[in-house]
Amino acid sequence: MDTSAWLDIDVSPDPPRLWALVEALIAADRLFSLGRIVGEDGEVKSIADKVKPYRDRLTRCDRNDAAFLLEAGKVALAFPRMAKPRGRKTVADSFVVALALLDGYTVVASESLKKRANGKIPGACRLLGVACIPLAELVERETKLMSALRSA
Repeated sequence: MDTSAWLDIDVSPDPPRLWALVEALIAADRLFSLGRIVGEDGEVKSIADKVKPYRDRLTRCDRNDAAFLLEAGKVALAFPRMAKPRGRKTVADSFVVALALLDGYTVVASESLKKRANGKIPGACRLLGVACIPLAELVERETKLMSALRSA
């Protein structure tokens, strides 16, 4: 899950319900993020306290091996507007895309493709063949799945 999706939780129509779903997905090992996004020094400091109890489980997909770092570098090189390599803050976008490429994850990102499509995660994912959905679609899919499981 990317920064944009995390930030969308608190501006959603029902943040408490959405947080409950997110917590359930983390507990079921169905939702992951990167430490550089949700850690204490991460990009989304506003959620650091909310995810603290789940941080180890949430970030268990974090990688720092050579293959991952090389892939993140390739993504950053291919999409320089997304990676902002000369910017001050650490931008995790290329790392999110690289993780999805290497480990087969679906990326959850709520960025719009209206402006600078090649500078945003959904545009990079589309060009690289990585599944990418907005937070609203994740909520819809997982709500349906949970309902089906309860009915079974």
